[in-house]
Amino acid sequence: MHSGSMKGTAFITLVDQILRQRSRGRIIFTMRDNTKTLFFDNHAVTGASSSDPSDYLGQYLVNEGAINLEQFNRAYQTQLETDVQMAQVLQLIGLAPVDKLRETIIVKIVDTAFIVSCWQEGNWEVDETYPTAVSGVEVRIEIAELSAQLVRRQTDFAQILEMFNDLGDRPEVFMDGIDRERLKKLDQQVISFLAIGKTLRETLKAVPVHFYVLARHLLSLYRDRILRHGDGAPIAEVEIFDRLVKVSGVARPQDADLVASEEIAGVFRKAQEAMGKKDYWKAASFYRMLCTVNPNNLVFKESLNNAEYHYVLHFYKEKFRPTAQIKKGTVPTGGRCDPVEKKILDLVGEHTYAVRDLVGFFSDKFAEIKIINAIENLARRGVLVEVK
Repeated sequence: MHSGSMKGTAFITLVDQILRQRSRGRIIFTMRDNTKTLFFDNHAVTGASSSDPSDYLGQYLVNEGAINLEQFNRAYQTQLETDVQMAQVLQLIGLAPVDKLRETIIVKIVDTAFIVSCWQEGNWEVDETYPTAVSGVEVRIEIAELSAQLVRRQTDFAQILEMFNDLGDRPEVFMDGIDRERLKKLDQQVISFLAIGKTLRETLKAVPVHFYVLARHLLSLYRDRILRHGDGAPIAEVEIFDRLVKVSGVARPQDADLVASEEIAGVFRKAQEAMGKKDYWKAASFYRMLCTVNPNNLVFKESLNNAEYHYVLHFYKEKFRPTAQIKKGTVPTGGRCDPVEKKILDLVGEHTYAVRDLVGFFSDKFAEIKIINAIENLARRGVLVEVK
């Protein structure tokens, strides 16, 4: 197996050399806990994969607007039953045209190549015994085309740096004349979070996709003048490059109770019913149970992300804005105290805090949804009150 260090050789030069010397296989790139793979066949790149769940094809198809969550669920269930590749399933049941699938797969390949090209360290190895990527859609990117795509991405990334500097941490959102339903799912989430008062940094943390993928979508919104110059300290270039090479996703403590495998269908049904009733907290709790049982199930993961997203939006729209100032109200008396609630009360003491400051203080210990749910429960009992 041919292998070496990433240092000292330009990414595109390395890939070109490998594709010239070998006809088919995969190039595995590793850096710390990050693994990304390019597949090649007959001296052209044919696919990409990653150890990061947010880089899975199904996730890309949802993020890029090729399919919605309901269509993804249908395709994933069919894939499990038939053992047919996701892209083929989508074609067979008429959910996505082949041109849109090919376009999304190419975006995924170029994203992977660009991110790896930005690594300053790491290793690579070639595995010729591994079969080429099989997505069910024929994709071939010659080395010259990949090189040209990366040059365009480098130009775009320079604009991304300028964009972050111009937007600041609180960009203005302009939706006049924009049909929200025509926007991609990821764009809708970004706009929703910014509209309820989240900062750009808070939004980047809340959306569980790779930073670079999200930055591309931000650039598109910026070019369309939906996002415009704002205030607040912009994200520094060193932080942008640091985010670029990290594994994506929002770490969530797996504190849900385990559920027996035979009960999975029932729990999934309850989660869907809760979503239908807009009880997003309950739905997220059920989906979190399912993710604990099967952490690799893409339907469970995407459904959990969707439920949490809607709960967070509901909280900040209907309960407290991120800037809302809260303090202690009535003194709690007896009874069992939730650990997150207790930590919030201990911190607040006799002081007044903005909701976003409480979320930020505990963000390295608890998921945002746990923190704001604790705040909501305390406010419901009058233990926390808003300072008007």
